[in-house]
Amino acid sequence: MKTIHQQQENTDKKKTKGYFWKILGGDILVSKAVVQWYPYLLLLFILGAILVYNDKLISKKNKTIADKDREYKTLNLKIKNSSAYMYFDTDSTLMQMIKEQGFIQNNKTIYKISVRE
Repeated sequence: MKTIHQQQENTDKKKTKGYFWKILGGDILVSKAVVQWYPYLLLLFILGAILVYNDKLISKKNKTIADKDREYKTLNLKIKNSSAYMYFDTDSTLMQMIKEQGFIQNNKTIYKISVRE
């Protein structure tokens, strides 16, 4: 048979729950102190959902950019290796354009400067 003292300890333990069990059980959501924070909790939930959506969208765009970059490199390599396209150095192309304009390379010196002592 239990004594009165032991019965009071058992009832005290049953009355007070720890915060862990309040959160886990959901009792904290109906307490008056938390009810006033509902709009802020809803805002945090919405912002978290937007964050997850943006992360997925960014990763999808990064994948698309990587695919386009890979496609560009393969096409560029095919074009360079084909006979229809030859890689010209910019200096040789410039020299060809200068010759077409009528300029001639002249290595003759016009004036000769000499110093006598």
